[in-house]
Amino acid sequence: MIGFLHGLSCMGFAMAGLFFLRFQRQTKDVLFGLFAAAFWLFSLTYAVETGMHFHFDSAFAFVPRLAGFALIIVAILSKNIPALEKSQTDKKVILRVHSKSRS
Repeated sequence: MIGFLHGLSCMGFAMAGLFFLRFQRQTKDVLFGLFAAAFWLFSLTYAVETGMHFHFDSAFAFVPRLAGFALIIVAILSKNIPALEKSQTDKKVILRVHSKSRS
């Protein structure tokens, strides 16, 4: 029964990866590509666990999952940090324009 549930999880992660790949191809956005890679890594983890009857009892077994979550964090940060830098420079420009109009 556990093998069946792991197979379902593997298929669900693989489908989520395909879903994000479709959006990555439409938008050419790196965020969706990294999300697709992370979900395929999760899918591969469950496939190895189910197919090879390998149980994730050791600490090293969580390295692929850690890598997947690291990919998701990198994707989110790479999407938001340039926006933060741009908004800070926009605020500086607005402040400069506002201070020049006063003088």
